[in-house]
Amino acid sequence: MHCASCAAAIEKNLGKKTGVLAVNVNFASETASVSYNPKIITLEKIKKTVVDLGYKVFEEKGNTGRAKQDQVKLLKKRLILALVFGLPLFYFSMSRMLGLPTPLAKNASFQALIQFILATSVVIAAFKLYISGFRGLVYKRPNMDSLVFVGTSAAYLYSLAVSFAIWLKMGHYEVEHLYYETAAFVLIFILLGKYLEALTKGKTSQALKKLISLTPQKARLEKEGREVEILAKEVKVGDIVIVKPGEKIPVDGIIVEGASTVDESMITGESMPVDKKIGDKVIGATIN
Repeated sequence: MHCASCAAAIEKNLGKKTGVLAVNVNFASETASVSYNPKIITLEKIKKTVVDLGYKVFEEKGNTGRAKQDQVKLLKKRLILALVFGLPLFYFSMSRMLGLPTPLAKNASFQALIQFILATSVVIAAFKLYISGFRGLVYKRPNMDSLVFVGTSAAYLYSLAVSFAIWLKMGHYEVEHLYYETAAFVLIFILLGKYLEALTKGKTSQALKKLISLTPQKARLEKEGREVEILAKEVKVGDIVIVKPGEKIPVDGIIVEGASTVDESMITGESMPVDKKIGDKVIGATIN
């Protein structure tokens, strides 16, 4: 998924399927949680719905972190490649305005050819944006990449037409009529944004995983006057959980008996313990 509209489109289309009870698509974590009736719709049909929209589906496994790292590395390589060709293009297109020497400045055909080669290289480096943007238009759900696709394609194709006019000596076109650098640098800035976004999402996912790992694996319940220890994930709504001083609270809940102070610094960042009494809410992984 490339933007929030991608997540919204997937959620909307899955929600329309008969047998799907609830859908939640999270763009930040790149996951979809689907509740469905297996007697009406199969998991394969749910996956096919997502694939038909132009996306790939991977069942969540332990190697998802590695896949995200690979994605960040790929984006970094594409950004570097785009900069390697984009910076010389910027020099060739802007050197006259900046009063800097330009190789074969009077040879318009050579200038057009060099700018065409450099700009095309940037387009190739950012071609995934074009695929995503074009796909969004085809499926009638344009996204941010569609806007980039339309804008940069217009500048690139116009400049290509002007280049042919210069090479074929048609009309009075000059190098100043080329806009290759506009298309190239819009793509470079978008690639930079995608790279920074992937880095941020990766760090956020790691922070969430670390936060989840703080949650205790077991919980102590009160059942018929006895204390019973079970797995925290097996706690149900309505269960009475006993949390002794110094222990971590295994699940979110509401205090039904007693009073204490709770260290919520791992959630809120506030170092001072918070007073809790009957009726107050408590958060899982915080300390009694």
